[in-house]
Amino acid sequence: MDMVSLKNINKSFTTARGEVRAIRDLNLTIERGEFFSLLGPSGCGKTTTIRCVAGLEKPDDGEIWLGDDLVFSRAKNRFIPPHQRKIGMVFQSYAIWPHMNVFENVAFPLKSGVSERFSDREIKERVLEALALVQLQGFETRPAPQLSGGQQQRVALARALIKKPEVVLLDEPLSNLDAKLRQETRLELRWLLKEVGATAVYVTHDQAEAFAVSDRMGVMLDGQLAQVGTPRDIYLRPNSAFIADFVGRINFLEGEVAEQGPGKKVLKTPIGFIECPSLEKFSIGQKVKLGIRAESIRLCDTREQGAANCFPAVVKSAVFLGEYFDCHAAIGDYSFNIKVPSESEVTVGSQVNVYLPLHCWVVLSSN
Repeated sequence: MDMVSLKNINKSFTTARGEVRAIRDLNLTIERGEFFSLLGPSGCGKTTTIRCVAGLEKPDDGEIWLGDDLVFSRAKNRFIPPHQRKIGMVFQSYAIWPHMNVFENVAFPLKSGVSERFSDREIKERVLEALALVQLQGFETRPAPQLSGGQQQRVALARALIKKPEVVLLDEPLSNLDAKLRQETRLELRWLLKEVGATAVYVTHDQAEAFAVSDRMGVMLDGQLAQVGTPRDIYLRPNSAFIADFVGRINFLEGEVAEQGPGKKVLKTPIGFIECPSLEKFSIGQKVKLGIRAESIRLCDTREQGAANCFPAVVKSAVFLGEYFDCHAAIGDYSFNIKVPSESEVTVGSQVNVYLPLHCWVVLSSN
């Protein structure tokens, strides 16, 4: 069952430079209990999208449904305010009240602007339950300024869950944490939201973060969804050069479909002929763009030189990053970024053989 549904959503802002279209004819459905991420560069419209879902922005047209509830419709002149929508929201800045302690921060949504009234006992029970979920038992009286960044993030999440919302909206909630804590927290966050059965809409510009938490994800560009799918589908089967380049590091090469042998299509490129699959939909002579991930390329044995997709190269740079060497190797005039295992012996200026596996190529139309 669909929990979040956006139909033909448009949103523009008037700035000193004129009108800016933040969202363009956006259509999206998110299933109940799904963890869905919106990924994209700054200014692509992802934050505006969840602000529209929250009711913090009013779209120019279209419809927004939360389950069976129509919360916005321009055509029907319907707009349900944020506090009446069954949502919780975690902001990038956490928005923790500095003059309140942990208990007061988490309890705030139950005491202000709600039609439903709670007794002091009910409020205490709900706050303690929410703090237990985020593993902050015993922090009830701790002043907010005395919390670490990770603890503030947990308080913000507990506050978002206190009304037991059906949908939780998260706008880059981990961006203020250090790298190691972000890695630990993102998995806890996914587990917690799955545990409470909430539908999550998660905004981030960090592709590793989106991959780690998402059931599905949408990549946004210029206010539109460029591609929607599972993290694996988007990474391995991008539908454009933009997607391929945005979700990880990839090497691009221009090519032309050629025929080499009876019924066998290969690609003619500036570094030589390359064999790769998925050429059935391309015709002889058609220009294409090839892409191959840095981690898919490997150094091969000298005995393999001359084999299909194996080329002599020169190492131009090699930076040791612990888990791997971040290398650039030149094949003719083209430099390829390669992740070489850390146990390998690579030195700048050395001659190597580079293997470009045929099943790892992404073939895209050249336009």
